[in-house]
Amino acid sequence: MSNIVKLFGYGSLTDKRIQNILFKRNLKMIPAKLHNWITYVCSEGYLGITRNKNTYVMGYLIELTKEEIKICDLWEEIPIYEKEFLEIEIVEDDLFRKVYAYTRQLNSQLSEFKKYKLLESDYLIQEANLFMKKLMI
Repeated sequence: MSNIVKLFGYGSLTDKRIQNILFKRNLKMIPAKLHNWITYVCSEGYLGITRNKNTYVMGYLIELTKEEIKICDLWEEIPIYEKEFLEIEIVEDDLFRKVYAYTRQLNSQLSEFKKYKLLESDYLIQEANLFMKKLMI
């Protein structure tokens, strides 16, 4: 059984600085699309994705160890975000693969979320450092 878990990353997990804080390494990222989904900024300022026909989210296929995915689950605050098994398209070869993705379904209209602003990356860096101190890793 493989120790590798495949994940579709589209937000903070694609930031090399966040990767270095959470995993102590930069992850290999392969460009990918998640069809029939759309990104939005939730009221807290974090990026989320939700189902939306005829749109797609650009992101990356990321390979993590089982230990790293446990860190991701905590970072993404499951059950606020859900970890779903979804099909993505690898951009460079047009192949489709099933991978995990962190999703956050809307409980109101998408247009309501257009007013929210994405958190600054420097703030996310501070949050990641505090998060890891709490984990004592």
